[in-house]
Amino acid sequence: SSTAAASNLVLKASAGNLYGLTTTIGATSGYLMLFDATSLPSNGAVTPIYCAPINSNGTNGFFAVAFNPPKRFGTGITAGFSTTGCFSLTASSTGNFFGDYQ
Repeated sequence: SSTAAASNLVLKASAGNLYGLTTTIGATSGYLMLFDATSLPSNGAVTPIYCAPINSNGTNGFFAVAFNPPKRFGTGITAGFSTTGCFSLTASSTGNFFGDYQ
């Protein structure tokens, strides 16, 4: 779990399964991205393995997803929040991430 607002969270630094993820954000809408990696890629063109929009009401926003069966990651499980589209990362330090993984 996040301890403060951040642009990303490495949920697991090795191979594993993601069962669910909850993300909260501040005033800026954007995109939750999941990467099969041990760190968030640099800003710019990216290819996440999962991407979902998160809308803010101007104060905060919320998104939750459950994977059944769990989503498999071969390298690591990294969640990130971006203010641009699903294939263009502009990391924004306004996300909080809470994941269920093994």
